[in-house]
Amino acid sequence: MVRTGLPTKSSQYMFVSYTTYLLILWTFLNYGGKGADPYTGGGIRWFLITIPLFIYILINLALIVKEYKIKKDPIIIFLGLYLLSSFLTSVVNFDIKHFSETLRWALPIICIVHFRVYFPLRLINGLYLFALLFLIFTFDPQVTDYGYLPGQTTVNLHQGMWWRVSIWKYLTPPYSAAFSLIVFFANYFLNKSKSRYLFYIISIYFIILSGNRTSYLIFVLCLSLVFVFDKNKFGYNRVYCILPVLSLAIIFGLQLASDIIPLLGIQNEFFNSAILRSDSANADAQNLSSRFLIILEHFRLMGSAGISSIVGIGSDIYISPYWTVNGGTLGGSTDSYLTHLLARDGISFLFLLFSFISFFIVAMRERNLFAYIILISLLLYTVGYGAWLNLTSPVFLIFLGCLYQQNNPLTKPI
Repeated sequence: MVRTGLPTKSSQYMFVSYTTYLLILWTFLNYGGKGADPYTGGGIRWFLITIPLFIYILINLALIVKEYKIKKDPIIIFLGLYLLSSFLTSVVNFDIKHFSETLRWALPIICIVHFRVYFPLRLINGLYLFALLFLIFTFDPQVTDYGYLPGQTTVNLHQGMWWRVSIWKYLTPPYSAAFSLIVFFANYFLNKSKSRYLFYIISIYFIILSGNRTSYLIFVLCLSLVFVFDKNKFGYNRVYCILPVLSLAIIFGLQLASDIIPLLGIQNEFFNSAILRSDSANADAQNLSSRFLIILEHFRLMGSAGISSIVGIGSDIYISPYWTVNGGTLGGSTDSYLTHLLARDGISFLFLLFSFISFFIVAMRERNLFAYIILISLLLYTVGYGAWLNLTSPVFLIFLGCLYQQNNPLTKPI
């Protein structure tokens, strides 16, 4: 059902404005065009990125209050229960900072679901071209942290990745590759004009040359959903209920089998540098399984806490040791953020899991294959990257803004 009242229109305007503002801000002040002066998480840039989020949350909460009730959606109910239980856990552990961080991404998602806001295709394509053109015309050859042509960067040269390109400076998560992925599928599903071929070419270029293995896997899995499975039979059935679990199993299966890759002896520079992070076919593939090792470490920390870890108490996650396999720090901005939340919140994490499952159920019942593909992508990015669940990321917001696209008759292809 499409909501068209004044609060919904106001929330739609706020969502589009806030996301557009963030992406333009990123391009000018954060990751693009600033050379050796990237976003550091403090100072004026912190205020420019964070304060608008609080304004966005407050205005949307006011709009919900104006309607006198919040939509009885299972996604909202489970997210609300997760917030309540994580608040109690944070109080017991004297860790209100963790709850405040959770609140900053959970509340906006509740507002997005309540008003079913969307991000128009015209703006997705327009902002993509804007970011790309800004990169091209402001590129400084003296700053080699990123580039739009192979050979412009010196980042990861020790891994043979001289060919890597990116719209923004290289970061984890790989926002440039993720943005390109959403542009490809948004144009596939929503754009019926010939301009879609231009966006196919540009987005595939930035995906393939991103050097990001997670994006490669997501792209191949989602393309398989589009071309291998019958779109006309998409719906709430056993096959599509199993596929999200199967996609996770494929990721972890590949990580467990990573030691086999060097044995294949593939003598291809691009393959070895992209997959093995080396210019040699005999390289160590241990980095492929690093996220799996972090997840195992999170479960070990829970196990060491005993029965109290079920309610999020006693885990050593609060005295996080350095985890050097993948360059992260447990309890900080490490990868495998979902298991990090599990170690922090205990059984209340189930409410978050149920809310995500509810997203999939809604997409299947509404026969919205585009939303389903977006959710598969969000699932794999969120499991793979700790910093992905972040409402100050315009790329993450655009992903969320595609969940209700096909259900909204106001969406017009360019």
